[in-house]
Amino acid sequence: MQEKLSYSELKLSIEDFVIGESSMENLLLWREDIDEILCLGNEIITPEVHIKQFEIENLEKDRFSIDGVEFHCGKKIAFQLKDAENMAIFVCTVGKGVTEYYKYFMKQNEPLKAYFVDMLGSISVEKSMNIFQQQFSDKKNEEGCRITNRYSPGYCEWPLLEQKKLFNLFTGDTCGITLTESCLMLPAKSISGVIGVGTEVKFSEHECALCNFRKCIYRKKNQR
Repeated sequence: MQEKLSYSELKLSIEDFVIGESSMENLLLWREDIDEILCLGNEIITPEVHIKQFEIENLEKDRFSIDGVEFHCGKKIAFQLKDAENMAIFVCTVGKGVTEYYKYFMKQNEPLKAYFVDMLGSISVEKSMNIFQQQFSDKKNEEGCRITNRYSPGYCEWPLLEQKKLFNLFTGDTCGITLTESCLMLPAKSISGVIGVGTEVKFSEHECALCNFRKCIYRKKNQR
């Protein structure tokens, strides 16, 4: 499955910037800047995804194997995937425009706009993947299957270096995303990971208790 979205399909507004410790009251102080960045999104946000499905060859308490490749995902993720029969791997990006404009605003000595454009990229890629994931779920439902939530290398005890294994399974077709030597993705506003597929799997909203990344801006406040 390879799909693209238009920026307008994300239906973003200033309310989407209320994450982490921010509040609408504070954001309204910079409404003019945020509105400018939201409009800029039409030019710089280009959502794209590639989802590829494999049969699970082996699934143990802390690892799984697909297409002859073993992933050491950790016990927490393996438990969430325990009823999966197939594994869908994905890469998703909103393009390099966010990074380019972040650098531009910093050079113009406008760090606040740089911050908001960076936020726009983070919000856009997560919202894009939510839409793509729902489309994938609808397709699987038509086939009589369900899906789990998505899980990514670098979180929940899954080593980031295993990103290389995941990218290799795409045989080069990664929506233009590349990896640095330390396995960070370029463009920066990109995400990757796996989704379990099967007749008995369960979908859960983001389960912050599973993740040890305490500074995540999306972390539920009662789980900090």
